[in-house]
Amino acid sequence: MTVAATITGVGRSAVAVIAVRGGDVAALVTECFRPATGGRFLPGRIRYGTWQGNRSACDAGESVVLTFHDSQAVEIHCHGGLAATRRIIEDLSSLGVVEITQHEFLVQTGSSPLIVEATEVLARCVTARTAAIALDQVRGALVDWTDHAIRRLADGGADIETLMPEVDDLLRFAPLTTRLSEPFRVVLVGPPNVGKSSLINAIVGYDRSITTDIAGTTRDVLHADTVIDGLPVRLSDTAGLRATDEAIEREGIARAREAAASADLVIHISEPKLNSTYQTIDSELLGSRSLQVLNKSDLLSQGDFLGSKFIRTNAISGDGVDSLLREISTVLVGSMPIPGSPVVLTQRQTEIVEQIAKLINDPIKMKQRLEELLFGYILQDEQPRD
Repeated sequence: MTVAATITGVGRSAVAVIAVRGGDVAALVTECFRPATGGRFLPGRIRYGTWQGNRSACDAGESVVLTFHDSQAVEIHCHGGLAATRRIIEDLSSLGVVEITQHEFLVQTGSSPLIVEATEVLARCVTARTAAIALDQVRGALVDWTDHAIRRLADGGADIETLMPEVDDLLRFAPLTTRLSEPFRVVLVGPPNVGKSSLINAIVGYDRSITTDIAGTTRDVLHADTVIDGLPVRLSDTAGLRATDEAIEREGIARAREAAASADLVIHISEPKLNSTYQTIDSELLGSRSLQVLNKSDLLSQGDFLGSKFIRTNAISGDGVDSLLREISTVLVGSMPIPGSPVVLTQRQTEIVEQIAKLINDPIKMKQRLEELLFGYILQDEQPRD
Protein backbone atom coordinates (compact mmCIF):
# COMPACT_ATOMS: atom_id res chain seq x y z
CA MET A 1 0.00 0.00 0.00
CA THR A 2 1.24 3.46 -0.88
CA VAL A 3 0.59 6.13 1.73
CA ALA A 4 0.97 9.91 1.90
CA ALA A 5 1.08 12.27 4.85
CA THR A 6 1.64 15.98 5.38
CA ILE A 7 4.58 15.91 7.78
CA THR A 8 4.85 19.64 8.46
CA GLY A 9 2.67 21.54 10.91
CA VAL A 10 -0.92 22.42 10.09
CA GLY A 11 -1.61 26.03 9.15
CA ARG A 12 -0.22 28.76 6.94
CA SER A 13 3.51 28.55 6.27
CA ALA A 14 6.02 29.21 3.50
CA VAL A 15 6.58 25.55 2.64
CA ALA A 16 4.79 22.28 3.39
CA VAL A 17 6.18 18.77 2.96
CA ILE A 18 4.16 15.74 1.87
CA ALA A 19 5.86 12.37 2.30
CA VAL A 20 4.88 9.45 0.05
CA ARG A 21 5.95 5.88 0.84
CA GLY A 22 5.41 2.43 -0.67
CA GLY A 23 4.90 0.95 -4.13
CA ASP A 24 6.48 2.45 -7.22
CA VAL A 25 6.46 6.07 -6.08
CA ALA A 26 8.39 7.32 -9.11
CA ALA A 27 5.76 5.94 -11.47
CA LEU A 28 2.95 7.49 -9.43
CA VAL A 29 4.38 10.99 -9.25
CA THR A 30 5.28 10.90 -12.94
CA GLU A 31 1.55 10.98 -13.68
CA CYS A 32 1.18 14.24 -11.75
CA PHE A 33 4.60 15.91 -11.95
CA ARG A 34 6.08 17.77 -14.91
CA PRO A 35 9.85 18.26 -14.34
CA ALA A 36 11.45 21.50 -15.52
CA THR A 37 14.44 19.55 -16.88
CA GLY A 38 14.97 16.09 -18.32
CA GLY A 39 16.61 13.14 -16.65
CA ARG A 40 15.71 10.11 -14.61
CA PHE A 41 14.41 10.13 -11.03
CA LEU A 42 17.43 9.02 -9.00
CA PRO A 43 17.84 8.53 -5.22
CA GLY A 44 19.26 11.61 -3.54
CA ARG A 45 18.33 13.88 -6.46
CA ILE A 46 16.20 16.99 -6.16
CA ARG A 47 13.87 17.84 -9.04
CA TYR A 48 12.01 21.11 -9.61
CA GLY A 49 8.88 21.31 -11.72
CA THR A 50 5.10 21.69 -11.79
CA TRP A 51 2.50 19.55 -10.07
CA GLN A 52 -0.19 19.18 -12.72
CA GLY A 53 -2.23 16.35 -11.25
CA ASN A 54 -5.06 15.12 -13.47
CA ARG A 55 -5.96 18.64 -14.54
CA SER A 56 -5.90 20.00 -18.06
CA ALA A 57 -2.72 21.35 -19.61
CA CYS A 58 -4.11 24.89 -19.46
CA ASP A 59 -4.10 24.70 -15.66
CA ALA A 60 -1.13 26.66 -14.32
CA GLY A 61 -0.30 23.89 -11.86
CA GLU A 62 1.62 24.12 -8.57
CA SER A 63 5.37 24.77 -8.38
CA VAL A 64 6.97 22.00 -6.32
CA VAL A 65 10.33 20.45 -5.47
CA LEU A 66 10.62 16.65 -5.24
CA THR A 67 13.25 14.85 -3.19
CA PHE A 68 13.69 11.15 -3.99
CA HIS A 69 15.06 8.97 -1.19
CA ASP A 70 14.63 5.72 -3.14
CA SER A 71 12.14 4.09 -5.51
CA GLN A 72 9.56 3.84 -2.69
CA ALA A 73 10.07 7.14 -0.88
CA VAL A 74 9.69 10.72 -2.05
CA GLU A 75 9.02 14.07 -0.39
CA ILE A 76 6.97 16.73 -2.18
CA HIS A 77 7.80 20.30 -1.11
CA CYS A 78 5.03 22.75 -2.01
CA HIS A 79 3.52 26.06 -0.89
CA GLY A 80 2.44 25.88 2.72
CA GLY A 81 -1.18 26.89 2.32
CA LEU A 82 -3.90 24.36 2.97
CA ALA A 83 -5.24 24.60 -0.60
CA ALA A 84 -1.88 23.57 -2.07
CA THR A 85 -1.41 20.55 0.19
CA ARG A 86 -5.00 19.39 -0.23
CA ARG A 87 -4.73 19.57 -4.02
CA ILE A 88 -1.68 17.30 -4.04
CA ILE A 89 -3.17 14.86 -1.52
CA GLU A 90 -6.40 14.64 -3.53
CA ASP A 91 -4.48 14.01 -6.75
CA LEU A 92 -2.53 11.21 -5.07
CA SER A 93 -5.72 9.77 -3.58
CA SER A 94 -7.27 9.59 -7.06
CA LEU A 95 -4.37 7.28 -7.99
CA GLY A 96 -5.01 4.96 -5.06
CA VAL A 97 -2.64 6.49 -2.52
CA VAL A 98 -4.01 6.33 1.05
CA GLU A 99 -3.77 9.50 3.15
CA ILE A 100 -2.57 8.95 6.74
CA THR A 101 -1.88 11.31 9.62
CA GLN A 102 1.53 12.63 10.57
CA HIS A 103 1.35 10.51 13.72
CA GLU A 104 0.63 7.34 11.74
CA PHE A 105 3.43 8.14 9.31
CA LEU A 106 6.02 8.56 12.05
CA VAL A 107 4.94 5.32 13.72
CA GLN A 108 5.14 3.44 10.39
CA THR A 109 8.67 4.73 9.79
CA GLY A 110 9.81 3.33 13.15
CA SER A 111 10.08 6.49 15.21
CA SER A 112 10.02 6.19 18.99
CA PRO A 113 6.76 7.39 20.58
CA LEU A 114 8.89 10.12 22.16
CA ILE A 115 9.89 11.43 18.72
CA VAL A 116 6.31 11.16 17.45
CA GLU A 117 4.95 13.08 20.44
CA ALA A 118 7.70 15.70 20.24
CA THR A 119 7.04 16.25 16.53
CA GLU A 120 3.34 16.83 17.20
CA VAL A 121 4.13 19.34 19.96
CA LEU A 122 6.68 21.15 17.81
CA ALA A 123 4.11 21.61 15.03
CA ARG A 124 1.85 23.48 17.48
CA CYS A 125 4.47 25.75 19.09
CA VAL A 126 4.06 29.43 18.25
CA THR A 127 7.27 30.95 19.66
CA ALA A 128 10.94 30.27 18.94
CA ARG A 129 11.71 29.75 22.63
CA THR A 130 9.13 27.02 23.17
CA ALA A 131 9.78 25.47 19.75
CA ALA A 132 13.48 25.15 20.61
CA ILE A 133 12.64 23.00 23.64
CA ALA A 134 10.38 20.74 21.57
CA LEU A 135 12.96 20.58 18.77
CA ASP A 136 15.58 19.29 21.22
CA GLN A 137 13.26 16.37 21.92
CA VAL A 138 12.60 15.78 18.20
CA ARG A 139 16.38 15.54 17.86
CA GLY A 140 16.41 12.89 20.56
CA ALA A 141 17.26 14.54 23.90
CA LEU A 142 14.69 12.56 25.90
CA VAL A 143 15.19 9.43 23.76
CA ASP A 144 18.95 9.49 24.43
CA TRP A 145 18.48 10.08 28.16
CA THR A 146 15.94 7.24 28.47
CA ASP A 147 18.04 4.82 26.44
CA HIS A 148 21.13 5.67 28.50
CA ALA A 149 19.20 5.25 31.77
CA ILE A 150 17.99 1.80 30.67
CA ARG A 151 21.56 0.76 29.80
CA ARG A 152 22.90 2.05 33.10
CA LEU A 153 20.37 0.00 35.03
CA ALA A 154 20.88 -3.09 32.84
CA ASP A 155 24.67 -2.98 33.08
CA GLY A 156 24.67 -2.29 36.79
CA GLY A 157 26.99 0.64 36.17
CA ALA A 158 24.95 3.01 38.29
CA ASP A 159 22.61 2.57 41.17
CA ILE A 160 19.15 4.09 41.14
CA GLU A 161 20.11 7.03 43.31
CA THR A 162 22.30 8.50 40.55
CA LEU A 163 19.23 8.70 38.29
CA MET A 164 16.91 10.34 40.76
CA PRO A 165 18.25 13.94 40.42
CA GLU A 166 17.75 13.64 36.64
CA VAL A 167 14.21 12.34 37.15
CA ASP A 168 13.54 15.21 39.56
CA ASP A 169 14.66 17.71 36.91
CA LEU A 170 12.22 16.24 34.38
CA LEU A 171 9.36 16.69 36.86
CA ARG A 172 10.55 20.13 37.98
CA PHE A 173 10.21 21.55 34.49
CA ALA A 174 7.08 19.54 33.58
CA PRO A 175 4.59 22.34 34.43
CA LEU A 176 6.23 24.38 31.65
CA THR A 177 7.33 21.74 29.14
CA THR A 178 3.99 19.92 29.01
CA ARG A 179 2.27 23.04 27.72
CA LEU A 180 4.71 24.49 25.20
CA SER A 181 1.97 24.79 22.58
CA GLU A 182 -0.57 26.44 24.90
CA PRO A 183 -0.60 30.10 25.95
CA PHE A 184 -0.29 30.92 29.63
CA ARG A 185 -3.50 32.52 30.91
CA VAL A 186 -2.82 35.87 32.60
CA VAL A 187 -5.91 37.67 33.93
CA LEU A 188 -6.02 41.32 35.01
CA VAL A 189 -8.53 42.15 37.74
CA GLY A 190 -9.28 45.16 39.93
CA PRO A 191 -11.77 48.00 40.52
CA PRO A 192 -13.16 50.07 37.63
CA ASN A 193 -10.99 52.75 36.02
CA VAL A 194 -7.65 51.67 37.51
CA GLY A 195 -6.18 51.19 34.04
CA LYS A 196 -6.56 47.46 33.35
CA SER A 197 -7.50 48.05 29.71
CA SER A 198 -4.78 50.67 29.23
CA LEU A 199 -2.21 48.29 30.68
CA ILE A 200 -3.30 45.50 28.33
CA ASN A 201 -2.94 47.91 25.40
CA ALA A 202 0.51 49.00 26.61
CA ILE A 203 1.69 45.37 26.82
CA VAL A 204 0.42 44.22 23.40
CA GLY A 205 1.30 47.47 21.64
CA TYR A 206 -2.11 48.28 20.15
CA ASP A 207 -5.59 49.31 21.32
CA ARG A 208 -7.08 45.89 22.02
CA SER A 209 -9.39 47.15 24.79
CA ILE A 210 -11.61 50.23 24.77
CA THR A 211 -10.51 52.79 27.36
CA THR A 212 -12.75 55.53 28.76
CA ASP A 213 -13.26 57.36 32.05
CA ILE A 214 -16.69 55.74 32.38
CA ALA A 215 -16.79 53.06 35.08
CA GLY A 216 -17.98 49.70 33.80
CA THR A 217 -16.82 50.15 30.19
CA THR A 218 -15.45 46.61 30.04
CA ARG A 219 -18.39 44.22 30.43
CA ASP A 220 -17.01 40.91 29.14
CA VAL A 221 -13.66 39.15 29.31
CA LEU A 222 -11.52 40.35 26.38
CA HIS A 223 -8.46 38.35 25.29
CA ALA A 224 -5.23 39.42 23.62
CA ASP A 225 -2.53 36.96 22.60
CA THR A 226 1.06 38.09 22.85
CA VAL A 227 4.58 36.85 23.56
CA ILE A 228 6.41 37.73 26.77
CA ASP A 229 10.05 36.72 27.08
CA GLY A 230 9.54 34.07 24.43
CA LEU A 231 6.47 32.61 26.14
CA PRO A 232 3.02 32.52 24.52
CA VAL A 233 0.64 34.45 26.77
CA ARG A 234 -3.08 35.16 26.58
CA LEU A 235 -3.90 38.34 28.48
CA SER A 236 -7.49 38.78 29.67
CA ASP A 237 -9.05 42.14 30.42
CA THR A 238 -12.01 41.91 32.82
CA ALA A 239 -14.89 43.96 34.14
CA GLY A 240 -14.10 46.27 37.06
CA LEU A 241 -14.92 44.74 40.43
CA ARG A 242 -17.48 46.73 42.39
CA ALA A 243 -20.97 46.48 43.87
CA THR A 244 -23.58 47.18 41.20
CA ASP A 245 -27.27 46.62 40.53
CA GLU A 246 -26.82 46.68 36.74
CA ALA A 247 -27.50 43.16 35.44
CA ILE A 248 -25.04 43.14 32.52
CA GLU A 249 -22.23 44.56 34.64
CA ARG A 250 -22.91 41.96 37.35
CA GLU A 251 -22.58 39.21 34.74
CA GLY A 252 -19.29 40.73 33.58
CA ILE A 253 -17.97 40.73 37.16
CA ALA A 254 -19.01 37.10 37.58
CA ARG A 255 -17.11 36.21 34.40
CA ALA A 256 -14.09 38.13 35.68
CA ARG A 257 -14.05 35.95 38.79
CA GLU A 258 -14.38 32.80 36.71
CA ALA A 259 -11.46 33.85 34.52
CA ALA A 260 -9.32 34.57 37.57
CA ALA A 261 -10.15 31.18 39.08
CA SER A 262 -8.74 29.33 36.05
CA ALA A 263 -5.77 31.64 35.40
CA ASP A 264 -2.10 30.71 35.54
CA LEU A 265 -1.40 34.17 36.91
CA VAL A 266 -3.72 36.84 38.32
CA ILE A 267 -2.58 40.46 38.23
CA HIS A 268 -4.50 42.73 40.60
CA ILE A 269 -4.48 46.36 39.42
CA SER A 270 -5.08 49.33 41.68
CA GLU A 271 -4.22 53.05 41.70
CA PRO A 272 -3.17 55.71 44.24
CA LYS A 273 -6.36 57.79 44.20
CA LEU A 274 -8.25 54.86 45.72
CA ASN A 275 -6.41 55.72 48.93
CA SER A 276 -6.42 52.76 51.31
CA THR A 277 -8.81 50.84 49.07
CA TYR A 278 -6.04 49.77 46.70
CA GLN A 279 -4.39 47.88 49.53
CA THR A 280 -7.55 45.81 50.15
CA ILE A 281 -7.58 42.88 47.76
CA ASP A 282 -10.16 40.13 47.44
CA SER A 283 -8.06 37.14 48.50
CA GLU A 284 -10.39 34.76 46.63
CA LEU A 285 -9.15 36.21 43.36
CA LEU A 286 -5.48 35.65 44.09
CA GLY A 287 -4.25 32.08 43.73
CA SER A 288 -0.81 30.72 44.42
CA ARG A 289 0.60 32.82 41.58
CA SER A 290 -0.31 36.49 41.58
CA LEU A 291 1.14 39.96 41.23
CA GLN A 292 -0.02 43.29 42.65
CA VAL A 293 0.34 46.33 40.42
CA LEU A 294 -0.14 49.98 41.30
CA ASN A 295 -0.97 51.74 38.03
CA LYS A 296 -1.04 55.51 37.45
CA SER A 297 2.07 55.74 39.60
CA ASP A 298 2.49 59.38 38.57
CA LEU A 299 -0.37 60.18 40.98
CA LEU A 300 1.64 59.03 43.97
CA SER A 301 2.36 61.77 46.48
CA GLN A 302 5.89 62.25 47.72
CA GLY A 303 6.38 60.22 50.84
CA ASP A 304 3.76 57.57 50.02
CA PHE A 305 5.07 54.22 51.20
CA LEU A 306 3.79 51.10 49.50
CA GLY A 307 6.40 48.54 50.38
CA SER A 308 7.91 46.12 47.87
CA LYS A 309 4.75 44.11 47.13
CA PHE A 310 3.54 46.55 44.46
CA ILE A 311 4.92 46.87 40.95
CA ARG A 312 4.50 50.51 39.97
CA THR A 313 3.39 51.21 36.40
CA ASN A 314 2.05 54.01 34.24
CA ALA A 315 0.22 52.51 31.28
CA ILE A 316 0.13 55.82 29.40
CA SER A 317 3.84 56.67 29.62
CA GLY A 318 5.00 53.05 29.71
CA ASP A 319 6.90 53.48 32.97
CA GLY A 320 7.27 50.19 34.83
CA VAL A 321 5.77 48.05 32.05
CA ASP A 322 9.12 46.36 31.32
CA SER A 323 9.48 45.52 35.01
CA LEU A 324 5.98 44.04 34.99
CA LEU A 325 6.81 41.88 31.95
CA ARG A 326 9.92 40.53 33.68
CA GLU A 327 7.90 39.66 36.76
CA ILE A 328 5.23 37.92 34.67
CA SER A 329 7.87 35.73 33.04
CA THR A 330 9.55 34.95 36.36
CA VAL A 331 6.32 33.98 38.09
CA LEU A 332 5.06 31.87 35.18
CA VAL A 333 8.13 29.74 34.54
CA GLY A 334 10.90 30.69 36.97
CA SER A 335 13.82 29.15 35.10
CA MET A 336 13.99 27.33 31.77
CA PRO A 337 15.64 23.98 31.03
CA ILE A 338 19.19 24.14 29.67
CA PRO A 339 19.22 23.98 25.83
CA GLY A 340 19.62 20.41 24.65
CA SER A 341 18.43 18.86 27.91
CA PRO A 342 15.71 16.18 28.05
CA VAL A 343 12.21 17.22 29.11
CA VAL A 344 8.76 15.65 29.19
CA LEU A 345 6.24 17.08 26.73
CA THR A 346 2.99 15.14 27.30
CA GLN A 347 0.77 13.82 30.04
CA ARG A 348 1.74 10.26 29.11
CA GLN A 349 5.41 11.03 29.55
CA THR A 350 4.80 12.88 32.81
CA GLU A 351 2.75 10.08 34.36
CA ILE A 352 5.43 7.49 33.57
CA VAL A 353 8.20 9.68 34.98
CA GLU A 354 6.11 10.24 38.13
CA GLN A 355 5.92 6.45 38.50
CA ILE A 356 9.68 6.17 37.99
CA ALA A 357 10.26 8.72 40.76
CA LYS A 358 8.50 6.39 43.22
CA LEU A 359 10.57 3.30 42.31
CA ILE A 360 13.83 4.13 44.02
CA ASN A 361 13.81 0.71 45.72
CA ASP A 362 12.79 -1.31 42.68
CA PRO A 363 15.32 -1.23 39.80
CA ILE A 364 13.46 -3.90 37.76
CA LYS A 365 10.21 -1.95 37.66
CA MET A 366 12.07 1.31 37.09
CA LYS A 367 13.70 -0.20 34.00
CA GLN A 368 10.30 -1.41 32.79
CA ARG A 369 8.81 2.05 33.15
CA LEU A 370 11.76 3.52 31.23
CA GLU A 371 11.12 1.00 28.44
CA GLU A 372 7.46 1.99 28.39
CA LEU A 373 8.50 5.64 28.11
CA LEU A 374 10.86 4.91 25.20
CA PHE A 375 9.02 2.23 23.24
CA GLY A 376 5.41 2.68 24.32
CA TYR A 377 5.45 -0.82 25.82
CA ILE A 378 7.55 -3.03 28.13
CA LEU A 379 9.89 -5.48 26.42
CA GLN A 380 8.52 -9.00 26.83
CA ASP A 381 11.84 -10.58 27.72
CA GLU A 382 12.26 -8.14 30.54
CA GLN A 383 9.05 -9.07 32.34
CA PRO A 384 9.68 -10.24 35.92
CA ARG A 385 9.75 -14.03 36.23
CA ASP A 386 8.03 -16.17 38.81
